[in-house]
Amino acid sequence: TNDYAFDRQCRQEYTDEGLVLSSRYYYVDSTLAEEYVYSYNHRGQIDEARYMDYRNDANYPSKVVYRYTYDNLDCLAKMTVKGSSLNDIYTYENNTEGDPVKLTIVTPFGTTIYEYEYRYDDKNNWVMRLQFKDGVFENAPLRTIRYHSKGTIEEIEAATVKRQQESSKALAKD
Repeated sequence: TNDYAFDRQCRQEYTDEGLVLSSRYYYVDSTLAEEYVYSYNHRGQIDEARYMDYRNDANYPSKVVYRYTYDNLDCLAKMTVKGSSLNDIYTYENNTEGDPVKLTIVTPFGTTIYEYEYRYDDKNNWVMRLQFKDGVFENAPLRTIRYHSKGTIEEIEAATVKRQQESSKALAKD
């Protein structure tokens, strides 16, 4: 096996609309290690991603194809993953806010079902999500969202820095 380090630079190609067409990762010696190639539907949503891994054999890369479909709210509804050892189907059921409430993963080894419950703030963004795996509680990520109602980017950044400085001073006093 090759034991190279990546050069930490991903080289990408873009469409005229700014969508990523491909992402390539190289070893330090400029040998191609991994590649993703993307295609999009008429709405600019990704409909297929092809992943090629050249690390084990540059002449015969392992390949994985991801295909995506969307519901009538333009939310991800289904993803299929196919490769030499993969044949997985991810099916999403989304609520009216566009958040997944159920994810069913079917693999050759079995089916796993994730269910999600949300708590929303007054702007309809979730601030807590309860996650259940096959009916058993798993975790509950929390989010804090700060809203800025007016001001330029510079004014907002200055206010953020000021808040951080005030917070640091308050902690230093304690």
